[in-house]
Amino acid sequence: MSNMVWKFFTSIKLTVVVLLTLAVTSIVGTLIPQNEDPAAYVQAYGEFAFRLFSTLGLFDMYHSWWFQSLIVLLTVNISSESPRLMFQGSGKLKTRKPLMTIALPSK
Repeated sequence: MSNMVWKFFTSIKLTVVVLLTLAVTSIVGTLIPQNEDPAAYVQAYGEFAFRLFSTLGLFDMYHSWWFQSLIVLLTVNISSESPRLMFQGSGKLKTRKPLMTIALPSK
């Protein structure tokens, strides 16, 4: 059971899903004005949409519990995945040769 939890938190797929979710929700947070007067939201979106958006926390999205949870999940995922990727099995830091080098002129 604990191995399944560890695999979940160290999954590259989880990283991609969380990053895409954060990107989409950030776009929504950009399109819907944040921290405006409730009357302005009712006027702009109507009563039903106002109640729905308010319940989902879209008017202060970046401080909502679910957005903060996504940030924490991404942090846990990256911090648990990074050591495994850097030291893949050998215990030594994995390095790669650069794809391109740039020669700077000497003075």
